[in-house]
Amino acid sequence: TSVSSLPPAVGGRPLVIEANRGGHFVSVIGDDVRPGETLRVRSLDALTDGSLRVVANGQTLLDQHLTRDGAIEFTAPAQPGWVRAELRLGNDLLEQTPLCGPIDVGANLCPYDAAMVAMTSPVYVR
Repeated sequence: TSVSSLPPAVGGRPLVIEANRGGHFVSVIGDDVRPGETLRVRSLDALTDGSLRVVANGQTLLDQHLTRDGAIEFTAPAQPGWVRAELRLGNDLLEQTPLCGPIDVGANLCPYDAAMVAMTSPVYVR
């Protein structure tokens, strides 16, 4: 599962965690991966970039900028547990967000709400 702040009909796109399986990356959200396995996160939203945070077992594993149509590779933690990803708008985009005014997308994007663009369910490290 991946949750985005907007529904697909108005541009919401998922964030995915993928693993290299058989020479190509496939989504592994909800699946098991090996400790130390190379993973990547990418957003299927070609219009949004922002701050990507990968959380593993409650600790921030990485926090860096994810560009539009970009992907960030990382290594699954050595200890068993879980990994998930969050994408938030960058500060420059938050400054352009209307202050809690009505917008015609079926959602009210106040800056404090709009920061979260998408989040994945966990991948399990076993």
